[in-house]
Amino acid sequence: MPDLIIQQAQFYEDEECRSAIRAIEDRYSYSDEIDYFSRLVNFSTAKTEPFQRWVRYREGYSTVLVNELLSRSRINPNSHFVADPMVGSGSTIISAKKKGFDAFGVDVNPYCKVIVDAKLLSPSDEDLAVIQGFLTSLPEAYTHYNGSNPPLSDYFPPSNLINLLSLRDHILSVENQNAKQILLSCWFFILEVCSNRKKDGNGLATRPAPVNDVISCFRETINEIITDYVRHPLPKQSLSHVFTGSACDFSAFSDSFSEASGKKLGAIIFSPPYANAFDYYESYKMELLFGQLYSPDDYQIHKKEQIRNYRISYGRELHCDYPLVEMLCDAINTAIPKKEAATGKRDARTRLMPNMLRGYFTDMGIVLDQLYKSLDEGGCCYIVVDQSAYVGVIVPTDVLLADIAEKKGFAVNDIIICRQAATSGQQRKAYPYLSSTLRESIVCLQKKSN
Repeated sequence: MPDLIIQQAQFYEDEECRSAIRAIEDRYSYSDEIDYFSRLVNFSTAKTEPFQRWVRYREGYSTVLVNELLSRSRINPNSHFVADPMVGSGSTIISAKKKGFDAFGVDVNPYCKVIVDAKLLSPSDEDLAVIQGFLTSLPEAYTHYNGSNPPLSDYFPPSNLINLLSLRDHILSVENQNAKQILLSCWFFILEVCSNRKKDGNGLATRPAPVNDVISCFRETINEIITDYVRHPLPKQSLSHVFTGSACDFSAFSDSFSEASGKKLGAIIFSPPYANAFDYYESYKMELLFGQLYSPDDYQIHKKEQIRNYRISYGRELHCDYPLVEMLCDAINTAIPKKEAATGKRDARTRLMPNMLRGYFTDMGIVLDQLYKSLDEGGCCYIVVDQSAYVGVIVPTDVLLADIAEKKGFAVNDIIICRQAATSGQQRKAYPYLSSTLRESIVCLQKKSN
């Protein structure tokens, strides 16, 4: 196991950048908790977790991680609530609710609200009876569909497409609102496995559909959902809500929830998009467009509300107010011609990375400012984040976010090292030090009492 608590500054060629990185590295304490957290900072354990196992979500983390961080925060559910400004699959909200906390989440992706709202429901016996009646009414398969096809219908084998669209129409005819919501959520949850696409890399990769019996798949998934509702009921007395919106507007959502709950924000646990140039909206466009959560025009509008971690040609050079980010961008721009000279090819993708990093850390600075303003004195904020690298230049996202958070007023209590992070085989070959230096971490922040 490599020692991930190392001075990464040594790997920068420019002396000014090396000194600046070393200066912020030396300000923080680091804890090696790889043995405990390495399996908890991703979604691999969710396959067996109640509620979490209903749907595959690329960027999730374990509810066990949330439980541990909530214990460390030492907040009281009688006076404080919990929040996740980038709620994803809802690990933070579900864990907080199980521990008796009021909790809310925000996400720019409306499919996240579909997922988490389904998990937060506490259906009655009547609701479950309606669902069972619906299952009894299902045919073994639908043979035709007379309506119009939504966008991305070509992502599905013809038989699967007929069954999915007919099943959706059948679900929409259900009058019981809770039952309809659960059934429709389940329909969303099976889309990926019934399609010839898989969430992978920077979007969706093509592969044969794993499922060719849509109705059986739907039955199996809905029965799993009902089992978790019955065997693992969530506390009904705690308040919870999911907002669709940008984390850059977090304080407005927090103020609204604080007023509804009569409590103060005590802990924030979240994982932002990593600075990896992935367009996460692209990974979920099947649910967003085929599922008709957005029209194609609205999709293009709202995807721009994401934290700018994706590569895009802005047509101009952006500027970031954080000098160290600009130093890293200069280092990347200096390294690109050297790589291009060695390969004989123009690296158009990497040329977009400096602007991506400027946009990313600018947006994260806005988010951290919003979180600091919303958090109660003494409250804790935990950020699960990965490092990345471009043309051999390490982007030490954990210490950079810690540094920005300090500028917003936070105290940095610790940076917990959770596991080694990966980069491309091409980069590892060209820059061997990347094989043992990148890490995934939890940045532990606190709003100190005045």
